Amino acid sequence: MSIGEGCSIENSIIGPHVTIGEKASIKSSILKNSIIGSYSVLEKVVLHSSLIGSDAFVCGASQSLNIGDNTEINLSK
Repeated sequence: MSIGEGCSIENSIIGPHVTIGEKASIKSSILKNSIIGSYSVLEKVVLHSSLIGSDAFVCGASQSLNIGDNTEINLSK
């Protein structure tokens, strides 16, 4: 597991095999076997085997995702 400098992680479970880029924000989420890019924001997600690009926003997902840089996805209802 690798967590970049300046990350904010609140009420979350991280691991195993997760890499998080610098200054990412993870809130109320569960991540495993995933790579999260720098400056990304994840809220209320459960992700596995996922690749999230830099500066992405993901909210309300419970699945495997592969998304690029500068992407915003809101799957909450």
